[in-house]
Amino acid sequence: FLTGPFSLSDGSTVELDGTIVAAPMAWWVPAGWEGVRAFVWTSGASSLTLRGSGTIDGQGADWWAGQRPVRNDSKWRPYLLRIE
Repeated sequence: FLTGPFSLSDGSTVELDGTIVAAPMAWWVPAGWEGVRAFVWTSGASSLTLRGSGTIDGQGADWWAGQRPVRNDSKWRPYLLRIE
């Protein structure tokens, strides 16, 4: 399943039975997602469930190439999954 970045809210369940593939950044940045540094994220949510035998293919090379400014500290690196 090809998709852009998405967030999880309270009580979300993600059932991974196949592969979720991150769409190229060029597809979703013009749609208002500029500045997002995580493919899947949540902030302050509770009761989250991630289960299944599937995978998330974050297309890492595309994410790293799209980061500006390029820095070596964790503040600027992209994340596949970020839970705050």
